[in-house]
Amino acid sequence: MEKQLRKNLLFNTAGSLLFYLCQAAINLLVVALAGIEAGGVLGVAMTAANVCVSFASYGMRTFQVSDLAGSYTDRTYLRSRYLTLAAAVLGCLVFAFANRYSAQQRWVILLFTGYRLIESWSDVWHGYLQKAERMDLVGISFGVRGLATAVCVTAGLWLTKSLVLTMGALFLANALYVLAVDIPLARRYACLGPVCGRAGGSVKALLLECLPLAVYASLNTAIGSAPRYYCERLLGGEALGCFNSVFVPVLVLQVGAVYLFVPFITRFSRLWSQKDRAGFWAGLRWLLSGLAVLWAAG
Repeated sequence: MEKQLRKNLLFNTAGSLLFYLCQAAINLLVVALAGIEAGGVLGVAMTAANVCVSFASYGMRTFQVSDLAGSYTDRTYLRSRYLTLAAAVLGCLVFAFANRYSAQQRWVILLFTGYRLIESWSDVWHGYLQKAERMDLVGISFGVRGLATAVCVTAGLWLTKSLVLTMGALFLANALYVLAVDIPLARRYACLGPVCGRAGGSVKALLLECLPLAVYASLNTAIGSAPRYYCERLLGGEALGCFNSVFVPVLVLQVGAVYLFVPFITRFSRLWSQKDRAGFWAGLRWLLSGLAVLWAAG
């Protein structure tokens, strides 16, 4: 493996795992600092956010970084993401007000979903970095935002005792980081000027082509979210708070397996198009070795 691929694998895997460990720890921190009932309120927000983020991302990242022929422009990917983000926000609003939640629950749902949707927003920018084989920068971004998440939740609950204000701080800190760091870095590798948007397929064509990926990703997330939704509806927020604490370790392992694979996607696509069988199998052996280590740790 080339030096850059090893660097990508190391930084992306470590940064992504740190990010999702810190994100998974949100529930544990809320329960420890604010009580099991607050954990249940957060659990409802997590349930809504998971489905919204899955739809907003649209399963498009793998397609984007594998589009080596440039079937769609960088501007098209960005515009399509803003459309899916808008649809996800609308879906969150419908969910929050269609169910009989308190004002606090609705604020937590909206703010936490907004925080999670930053992942979908940054995801398209990270796609530009990945196509340039700079997944090390993506991993560093995830790591920094993961630590910021843990600090915001801990300090927010300790200082304000308010779950709503804490979620607001969490959303703001992550949004500012993406604006100040991720987007300027990604712009160096993306072609977003007017001349770049004259070729390639349309936003509509891109969304239609990626629709099967979006359906798969949304249904895959909904399968895990539905039991938590009905747990809260039938048994109450306290029961959901307990259930979420048990569910966290499984989620971390699932996410870890996915993000271990991400740095290989562009490389596998290039090797496949070049019919480099030896390089393809060498990369596959590295990937399987990493998964074996992860499974053993799990």
